[in-house]
Amino acid sequence: MYKILFLKNERNDATDYYVRLIKKSLENHDKEVLVVENLNDIKKDDKVLTISVKAFFYTWLRNPKQFIIHWFQGVTPEEAFLIFNNKFQKKLRWVYLSFFEWFVLKFSKVNFFVSKAMLDHYRGKYNYNKFNYILMPCYNQKINNDAFVFEKYKEPTFVYAGSLSDWQCISETLDVFNEVQKEIPNSKMYLYTAEREKAVELIAQKSIENITVDYVPYDLLNERLKNIKYGFLLRNDILVNRVATPTKMNGYLANGVIPIYSDFIEDFKINLNSDYMISSDGHGDLPKLIVNFEKEVVCVDEIKKQYNCIFENYYSDEKYLKEISLIFAKYNVV
Repeated sequence: MYKILFLKNERNDATDYYVRLIKKSLENHDKEVLVVENLNDIKKDDKVLTISVKAFFYTWLRNPKQFIIHWFQGVTPEEAFLIFNNKFQKKLRWVYLSFFEWFVLKFSKVNFFVSKAMLDHYRGKYNYNKFNYILMPCYNQKINNDAFVFEKYKEPTFVYAGSLSDWQCISETLDVFNEVQKEIPNSKMYLYTAEREKAVELIAQKSIENITVDYVPYDLLNERLKNIKYGFLLRNDILVNRVATPTKMNGYLANGVIPIYSDFIEDFKINLNSDYMISSDGHGDLPKLIVNFEKEVVCVDEIKKQYNCIFENYYSDEKYLKEISLIFAKYNVV
């Protein structure tokens, strides 16, 4: 039996899509796959997929002979360093989470990495020199060709969707929009977040107009996105961001939203190629880039063609199902 292990708080829309693809690959080989949420549901002869380094470690402790494969969603020690304020907590968590990462890389039968930058990081940090891996970005949507309509590209509308964490550069995002609005007064922005009070306070502090703040449940978000022209995805130049492949990019492109993003996300720099994207290695020049881009007319057929190409080559279920099947066969997963 094949088991996919989700411990408490490990499951969300992005992880569900990712593991469903792995599950489908196994089922294509006539394997029975079960999603479980408790270590007690795992038998000694099961083959297991874990999605956190702690889950891998606990699974291995129960049975060192367990056949385990692992999905690395992010660089956990470095993420913890950003989350915690206490210096001792930061260092302690970095140390033991780094041990967990090293341990998984040593004992996992097959590894899933979300980017080549993540692979390169592990090559350098842990001298990981194996080839038992597959590179597959985070994504959870297919392209919606109905979202590519001329009307949505006529007006300068912008969106930011997500939490207001500092690492997501919400302050910088608002500053960029504020500068754009000075040049293009009819610009409008939609800020979709569960932290509405904090959003309203930030906007008031910066004295920005024409921003609508709302909370939109995830299952209704696409209905909003498909009517908006631009989407913000700004990040700072730190390791956590360089190795990541945020699903927000997938959501924007799927709905025909032109992304405004940071070049620090290395996988996007390598794999995303379109005339209908705005990127920079700094936030200061983005307003000028956006204002200049807004002077051009969007060709709907061309943007649809270019975004479809990205989904055929980068956000492609068919591509990764084939690659998963090959790596699983090579390392006796199936």
